[in-house]
Amino acid sequence: LFLHEKRKIPLVQNWRFPNDWKNLFMFRVDTDYCTSEQAKTLYELCKKHKIRGTWFVDTVFQDTLQQVYAQMPDQEVALHCRRHLVFPDYETNKENIENGLSDLHEAGISVAGFAAPFGDWNENLARVMTEKGFQYSSEFTLDYDDLPFYPIVNDKATSVLQIPIHPMSIGRMHRSHFSQEEMWQYYKTHIDECLLNGNPIFLYHHPSHGNLEIFDKIFRYVNIKQINSLTYREYADWWGKRNKLNPEIKYSDDELNFEGDEFSDEIFVKISGGDNYALNRMQKKMILSNLHWQKTEKLTPKTDLERTRKWHWRDTLYNYESKKGKRNK
Repeated sequence: LFLHEKRKIPLVQNWRFPNDWKNLFMFRVDTDYCTSEQAKTLYELCKKHKIRGTWFVDTVFQDTLQQVYAQMPDQEVALHCRRHLVFPDYETNKENIENGLSDLHEAGISVAGFAAPFGDWNENLARVMTEKGFQYSSEFTLDYDDLPFYPIVNDKATSVLQIPIHPMSIGRMHRSHFSQEEMWQYYKTHIDECLLNGNPIFLYHHPSHGNLEIFDKIFRYVNIKQINSLTYREYADWWGKRNKLNPEIKYSDDELNFEGDEFSDEIFVKISGGDNYALNRMQKKMILSNLHWQKTEKLTPKTDLERTRKWHWRDTLYNYESKKGKRNK
């Protein structure tokens, strides 16, 4: 924006959400080691608040696949694992994913997405995901708190869209001895900051970790704030349409002209100039003075950022518990 201001031209960007939505909430569920009853209880909570989540399923138990996950028509089901591990080599990752897909096929479930155990990612895993035709994946060791993107492997973008999430979970906070009130305040603060910054809100949970009263509050808060919600597949579909629109833009005086063959009613552009911005549906011609301009909210830098790099006793406790958990898989 600074460089555009220097050149006295508006900054034009494809908007990051469908239509003129101001934000987006997506809920991810990792089902590893959860019981059928735990999954059903969380599903009932989602239905109560009209939250349509994306469930990345552990495929070990065929009865749970057929009797629980295949019976959630308002939710999306995707693959998490057969074995809850990610491997450094290509062949073992391929075997694990193929076994999971076979389990899902037997249960009559087809999927578009994948999320690796422990959020791990490597290039051999990326190769398998590409070959198996996944539309998207989500691994927070690759990236988090960011917009979707296509990872680069061997100097080439993969075809599997990466959808980053916020990597903090109830399980992590529990292992670090957070109280329930601290957990809730943490998530509420994160949601408020995302709303202020215009960043998507991507949270996740393991049904086996319980503490659903926290997510009852989160879902209620999301609805109070009237935040739109999508499944991962829906957002990946929309992001694909967004990426295809790359018109040539010409600016003269008070007018923007978009030259291209394709336009979509779902794609808006954000036009920024000075301390103001406007959201407008992409169209061939826009008169800037006719747009609905809004004041850009100034963000106040945090004064305690150094705290995020300081050692805390909870860090050591969490690292110990996490490593012990991986050894037991």
